[in-house]
Amino acid sequence: MLRIAPKPESVAQLTRILEETPVGLTYVPATVINPAEPDRTWEGRFLVDTGSMSCVVPESVLLSIGIVPRAATDIFLFDGSSQRRFVADAQFELLDDSASSRVIVGEDGEEPIIGLTLLESLGLIVDPFAEELHKRSVIRNGAS
Repeated sequence: MLRIAPKPESVAQLTRILEETPVGLTYVPATVINPAEPDRTWEGRFLVDTGSMSCVVPESVLLSIGIVPRAATDIFLFDGSSQRRFVADAQFELLDDSASSRVIVGEDGEEPIIGLTLLESLGLIVDPFAEELHKRSVIRNGAS
């Protein structure tokens, strides 16, 4: 359901609107699969983060299923800082569908994350009010 709030006239009104709009964190179960050895998998609970382009999987998880980081890249964080991190390739299974994705190798204690690129490749959208993922409906513009 789409909720439409009036345009706030003040910061206090905006704060009240945000406090009255229950939007939480969305977590989903997903399986990480080693593309070279599909019988090696790990199932876990992932935070869905539409602000993150990439997925994040802890290094210990990747190594446990035989996925070895292949390169390093600079990633840019929400606060504007950057870090050099290793990346790997993995297959993900989520809501009865699967897709490959680049994965940022997470450090110990970092939460597994499903990022926007994987969501889009699987045709999923986030319902932040119900804290669920749904298959996106295909809408055609009438062109052949």
